[in-house]
Amino acid sequence: MTGSSLSLDERAELERLRADVSKLHTERARPARRSHAGWRAPALRISAVSLAALLFVFWGRPTAAVVVVIAILLLVVLGLIELIGSRPPAQPATAAHP
Repeated sequence: MTGSSLSLDERAELERLRADVSKLHTERARPARRSHAGWRAPALRISAVSLAALLFVFWGRPTAAVVVVIAILLLVVLGLIELIGSRPPAQPATAAHP
């Protein structure tokens, strides 16, 4: 189809679609938002694992129950760090099309 064979309504719709596509391309070109809270989450993970390792090192003779409890507590703490440290991606505002 050539530009001259389109009606005024079709041209207007074509321009609207081109504008929408251009807007989508510029939105995708923006850098993606990170899902974690910068340096805090990795620092908390390292601290939690280090604390668990220190408990193992300085515990005299850990029994199997102590090892299981420390491991479970570490997993719970790591899960909380992931849950609290991750943020949902920002939702772009959508305009209603008439």
